[in-house]
Amino acid sequence: MLSIRAAVLIPHHTFEELEVAYRQAKRPIEHSRWQIIWLKSKGKSIPEVIDATGFSRTTISTFIAAYNANGEQALLDKRQFNKSDPALNPDQQEALFQTLEREPETGDLWTSKKSRYISRSILGLK
Repeated sequence: MLSIRAAVLIPHHTFEELEVAYRQAKRPIEHSRWQIIWLKSKGKSIPEVIDATGFSRTTISTFIAAYNANGEQALLDKRQFNKSDPALNPDQQEALFQTLEREPETGDLWTSKKSRYISRSILGLK
């Protein structure tokens, strides 16, 4: 198996195609991923890509390696294909929303622990 360093970009697309994909990406995560690849295709170093995007060296290297291995499929936000049902049905979602609109019984702010407790009580769980 050929080992390719993540900092070296395999040219699955031209520089121009990468720029168009980056500029036209609708989903924020895909926009950021295309930007990383586009910047690297422009000859930017990893530190320059870090400065431009705010992503870590590890994240940038991971996306470059994934793009090298799988092309544009590696840059897609696969969460859009998640077809699982929501944890709460519409009535339960509305009940939770209305509950969270009110101040907590303790009088302070909602915390994740308190909202999880409310969610579980709406579902009838202990």
